[in-house]
Amino acid sequence: MSLPTKAENPNGLHAKYVIHKATDKEGIVKDVDPGSEFFILRLDEGADPDHRQACIKGVIAYAESIQPFIPKLAEDIIEKWCKGRAIPVGNLMPNEGETVEVVTNLGRMLDAKVVFGQELGGKTLKEFEPLFTMKHNEKITHWIK
Repeated sequence: MSLPTKAENPNGLHAKYVIHKATDKEGIVKDVDPGSEFFILRLDEGADPDHRQACIKGVIAYAESIQPFIPKLAEDIIEKWCKGRAIPVGNLMPNEGETVEVVTNLGRMLDAKVVFGQELGGKTLKEFEPLFTMKHNEKITHWIK
């Protein structure tokens, strides 16, 4: 299926990039296989912030999906596009009552609510109440600014 051009479908799905394989086994740049289809997500900070956040959610969903059979790639994706831009739980927490995006140790990016604060040794500790079902051994590790 060929995609329309940007002029034909400016606000919808359209062809936007030309893709080549970076290298093959011999280190030579090659064309992709005929009929291949790709969908590109912009993940850098140069993107519109709302669009970038949606793209990060997409790549996290992909990482979660491949985790059982390509765990190293899933781990690398989470490290690059999530943990590097997320704040570990316990540091610079958002306000009580806020709903924020959180990251779990399984790489899921989901919504959770800050439910309470407790004074302990001069520091306020806050925790999250997940707005989703936690999987076995899953815990919230980071939250997104």
